Amino acid sequence: MKMFTRKALAGLLGLCSFASFATVLPSPHPHQITLPDGSSMEVRLKGTKQFHWYETSDGHALIKQNNNWHFAKLSQTSGELISAGEIFSSTTPPPPASLIDSSTAFKMQVKAQKLSMTQDSGLYTTLSSHVPSIQQGAYRNQEANGVVEQPLLVVQVSFSDVTMNHDFTDLVFSTTEQSVKDYFRKNSSNNYEVIPAKETDGTVNDGVVSITLAQNHPNCINQCWDTFAPVFEEIYSKLDPLVNFAEFDKNLDASITPSELSVMFVFAGYDRAVGSENPAIWPHKWNHAPITVDGVKINSYCLFADYQSDHQSTLGVIVHELGHLMLALPDLYPGTDNPDRGSVGKWGLMSGGSWSMKPGDLYAGQTPSNMLAWTKEAAGFVTPQVLTSSGRKEIQTTNDSAVIYIDPYLKEKGSRVYLENRQAQDYDAGVPGEGLLVTSVNINNQARNNGPMQVQILQADGLDELGRGWRADNGDVFPGSTNQNSLSDSTRPSLSDFVGINSEVEFNNIASDLNAASFDLNMIDEPNKYSWATSFQRSYLQLYSNVNVAAFAINTRDSLSVLDGLHINTHPAGIEDTQYKLWLFPYQPAEHVLSVTPAEGQLLAQGYIPANNRILLDSSISLPNGKSTLILELTDGVIEIEQKRVETYINYSEVESWWASNTDFSDHNQLIAIYPWQQYNFGALLRSDTSSVITARNDAFSVDEDTVASYNLRDNDIVDFSQQIEGVEIITPPSSGQLSGMDYTPNANFHGNDSFTYRLKTTEGLTSNVATVDITVNSINDLPTAVISNRSTTISAGQHFTVSGLESTDVESSNLAYLWSTSEDYVLFGKRSSQLTVSLPHLTVNKTLDVTLTVTDESGVQSSDTVTLNILASNNVPVTQDDSVTVTYGDSVSIKPLENDTDADGDNLSLILTSLPSKGNTSIQGNEIIYTATGAHGQAQWVETFSYEAVDEKGGRASGEITVTVQPKTKTTTTVTSTSSSSGGSMSLYGVLVLLALGAFRGVRTRRKSSTIH
Repeated sequence: MKMFTRKALAGLLGLCSFASFATVLPSPHPHQITLPDGSSMEVRLKGTKQFHWYETSDGHALIKQNNNWHFAKLSQTSGELISAGEIFSSTTPPPPASLIDSSTAFKMQVKAQKLSMTQDSGLYTTLSSHVPSIQQGAYRNQEANGVVEQPLLVVQVSFSDVTMNHDFTDLVFSTTEQSVKDYFRKNSSNNYEVIPAKETDGTVNDGVVSITLAQNHPNCINQCWDTFAPVFEEIYSKLDPLVNFAEFDKNLDASITPSELSVMFVFAGYDRAVGSENPAIWPHKWNHAPITVDGVKINSYCLFADYQSDHQSTLGVIVHELGHLMLALPDLYPGTDNPDRGSVGKWGLMSGGSWSMKPGDLYAGQTPSNMLAWTKEAAGFVTPQVLTSSGRKEIQTTNDSAVIYIDPYLKEKGSRVYLENRQAQDYDAGVPGEGLLVTSVNINNQARNNGPMQVQILQADGLDELGRGWRADNGDVFPGSTNQNSLSDSTRPSLSDFVGINSEVEFNNIASDLNAASFDLNMIDEPNKYSWATSFQRSYLQLYSNVNVAAFAINTRDSLSVLDGLHINTHPAGIEDTQYKLWLFPYQPAEHVLSVTPAEGQLLAQGYIPANNRILLDSSISLPNGKSTLILELTDGVIEIEQKRVETYINYSEVESWWASNTDFSDHNQLIAIYPWQQYNFGALLRSDTSSVITARNDAFSVDEDTVASYNLRDNDIVDFSQQIEGVEIITPPSSGQLSGMDYTPNANFHGNDSFTYRLKTTEGLTSNVATVDITVNSINDLPTAVISNRSTTISAGQHFTVSGLESTDVESSNLAYLWSTSEDYVLFGKRSSQLTVSLPHLTVNKTLDVTLTVTDESGVQSSDTVTLNILASNNVPVTQDDSVTVTYGDSVSIKPLENDTDADGDNLSLILTSLPSKGNTSIQGNEIIYTATGAHGQAQWVETFSYEAVDEKGGRASGEITVTVQPKTKTTTTVTSTSSSSGGSMSLYGVLVLLALGAFRGVRTRRKSSTIH
């Protein structure tokens, strides 16, 4: 047993070399470098803090040596990047060795990470005094209004060889512009306030201290434990008279945790994550060796640079690292020993969102993206609404998010999805798209160190670009650029692929706008299922070759609990599949060594560990109320162990656990208590079996079509007196009707079979089994509906008109019989068809006509529709008489052609000219025509005709003609104005004689003159 303990401890010490170290990703934006000929070129920083290089657009590696850029190659001996022998220029051909393929780069990053861990392994001594672990933020200075106040000390550090040029006071504490204070206030919905730490330097208590060290800048990027040590020692000696650190030890344990006081250092010089300038550091959060000042120890910090290339360090990198320090948040990008397999990109601060910038920003990271909903919950900033029922859901853009627990047993500790509406507002002004963002959590994945990440963006377009290290875009959100408005296990992307289990959750009709996202949710909540589980954080894992047996005490929540199975992470020890045996033993407390009696054990299941790490029992096992002990034996496999962290967002539950090797367990029936700073990632899958106290029984009833039925589902249900029923929960609603209270209403005209399911729910949240209610909707013959279309209300006599009954309906059948009738005995065509034509005779007076349609269905039920038509009597058209007038050239004459026209119906007539005279001019004043005789020289004489129509009040028309005779003007002409009559005009006898005499006289004169001329 002692040998087993020493081996386990040796493995633990190896595990503890994982330092509490967190860094920011290198800037994704290009850098300008100057070439020997004075020209410039864009390059990008690649890799990680431990192993990084610059790369040209065509993929060739560069390093800077002696102020010159060289093509780089990988040293075969040291594994480091060295000059390939060529100074880089725009004309120099690149050597093939400067192309570093991704697999080689990945291996070198892993190697550098391991070297860094080995060199800094002394960090374990700084952590050991804190075991057993405590949750980060166990002490938080929470005000009476619920706001958490986080003291922050900003230390601006100058060195002998380089001094600070920027003041970070406003960038950290400003309340009027973007700052650290503003960012965390808004992301916490005003529940987390970063406040200046008390100090006496410069402006007292503004939280900023500026000091100068009597040593050069450390200029260290990786493996800096020893290099930084004297720097921190001198820093705290300078801070000692300016800050009373003991004042921040609120829990009086002689140690300062980041939640009591966070310290951020800003070193003069440059940020290597952005540029190649020296001296430089890589921004990070870490722990240095504990330093005692004012009687308390402190060792946690985060570090930034004064400059990022040619400008002050931006906000993004600062809030990212403070997220690590103040809130113990993990990075959400693949670890250094994991190629890109799923990511968050610019959607979250703890990934690439620290480098976001909004339109108008000059530098990357000026406007970091908001935290993910997952991150806000981990920070304790928000409690997302837990969606547990189907229906239309809405998520507001501001201060709102939701979560759905996909795993019915593990719930908040298992696979789940977070939902939030991301819009380009405030700190999200630089996000690459707008819509419903879905973040998936798959506990079958490790956090970020091996394989697909545990927390990923479920990309709506299904392209998994983030999983291949590409950038975030508008295709990641719903509906997004691909208009993806649904998500389920069967869609692409598939929800089950991301969460690792069948979800049976469906999202439909997803919509998003500036204010909110909404969707139809279809899911079934299972409140009877629960678990006794640890965290499944899976961040810092260790595998011991001799840990093949695990025991854990589980605790039930009620006397109805049964065990359905076990979820636990195991790994094969070789090429053989891992086999298991799962035992149940009575619980007995054991602080150090657990001894079991084999005869008391009950073998629950055995077989091979499933690929999904979930063992489900063939039959559920009833458990005693209170604690029991489960023991898992493995063959050809080992059990995964998680190292608890001193600083973590996880709230570890205290689970009694023990371990042993197969040999120790089989030989001695004993297991050793697991170390306090470790845990198994496991969950006992439990269920409250309510069948003995609550039983919903199937029901059936019938109802007539188009009738409301009242029912009482609980009449035949069984409820124990110990249970109080809160209500009935509908699981699947009826498909052909609606439920309201205790009433069922079938859809209009529906008949046939319908059903719904329900369960009972107690006031304690327990539910019954699901019961089915079958409904028979009896067919009741509905009246057909007769409808006459073409319902013109006024028709003239003497013509045919048609009406239709095709719009008549019957819900049971389309076979209808038609019968038409009218109130007058007119000629009818199609009396028994769907259309009727009526021949109207000529009428001398107006009449009304009733047209009736009667339709009969197959059961003989009839319905009628009647339309009443107004029939206008036949119209007698006007009778016209032609008119003629005579007028002297140059004069006008009035013509009233309608005065001698008649209409047998006595209608008033109106006048319309249908042609115009070719020589004279006309104008109309009412029914009067004014004709003016015009022409050249005044000697013209002509006769012309034009036509008109007389129109009666019913539109009847008749044509007439008007003949005009124009006579030349003479000196003694007497013009008689015509008064239109039946003869067309008249003249006195005297006038006729005068005209004839004048004509004869003019003829004689003309002939005489002509004779004279000739």
